[in-house]
Amino acid sequence: MMEKSCNIRFCFLLWIALFAAPFSSFGQQPVVWSVSIGSGITDMRNLGYTMDDFVYSLPGNEEEAMPFRYVNKPIALGMAGVAVNGNFRRSNLFGWETGLAIRTGGFSIWNDNFRQLIPENPNDPLLPRLGATKTFRYWALHLPLSLTYKPFDVVGFKVGMDVYYQLSGDFDAGDNGQAPLERHMGSHLTTSYRHPFNLGAHLGAYFPIGEHFRIDGGFFADVSPRVTFQPPSNTNSSGYDKFREMGFFLSFRYNFDF
Repeated sequence: MMEKSCNIRFCFLLWIALFAAPFSSFGQQPVVWSVSIGSGITDMRNLGYTMDDFVYSLPGNEEEAMPFRYVNKPIALGMAGVAVNGNFRRSNLFGWETGLAIRTGGFSIWNDNFRQLIPENPNDPLLPRLGATKTFRYWALHLPLSLTYKPFDVVGFKVGMDVYYQLSGDFDAGDNGQAPLERHMGSHLTTSYRHPFNLGAHLGAYFPIGEHFRIDGGFFADVSPRVTFQPPSNTNSSGYDKFREMGFFLSFRYNFDF
C-alpha cells in the first residue's frame, strides 16, 4: 500500500513538472486550455514482427513436439482529458502542449496449436488454454508532452513523449500466486507485463477547425517492451518474444476562450 501511494505521488509530481516546464520559459505567451475525447486501435506487437511470430514447442521428437502460437488481436482504444498549449516566444511556427487524460487500452490473445495435436490433459495448468481468447484491458493516467510545428493554417504536426501510470488491469498475481495472463499463456511460459509505469512516444498531425475545434491523429508506441515471453530453456522458440503497445489514435478537441 505504501509503495502504491509513493507511485501515485511520484506520478502527480511528474505531471506538475511536465505541466510547469513550458511556463518557466514561455510564460509570457498566451496559452489555450482545451478538453478532448478520442478513440483508436491498440495492438501488442513490435517493430518488424507480431505476437503471431512467437512460437515455442514442448520437448519431444519431431512427431511428438507440440508447437504453440499466440495470436494477438487489436482492441479499441479510448481516452478523454484536458490539455494546455501555447507557442514559443517570438514564433508562431513552433509550440508546445501537455495535459492529463484517462486512457483505456490493452490486447486480446487467442492460443493456437497449429498442428492440431491434442494434449493428454488439456486442463494441465502448464499448457496454454487452447482455442481460448482472453482480453486484457487496463485503465491508466496518460501524461503527454509534445512539441508542435504549424507551417500552414490548416495543418500542424507534433512529436513527443507519453508517460502512463496504470490504475487497474488484470495483470497482477491473485491469491494462488499466478496472474490471469500467466494462467492464460500456460505455466511453461514465463510471462512478464511491465506496470504501473510505462514510457511511450507519439507522432501525429492536427487540423484546426475554426477557433474552437481541432482534430488530432497519429501513431503511438511504447519505448521499452511492455510484455515479454520467456519459454523454458529446454524448448525450441522462434525468439520473437518482446512486445510493445502500438497503435493509432484520433481525437476531437474543443478550445476554451479563457
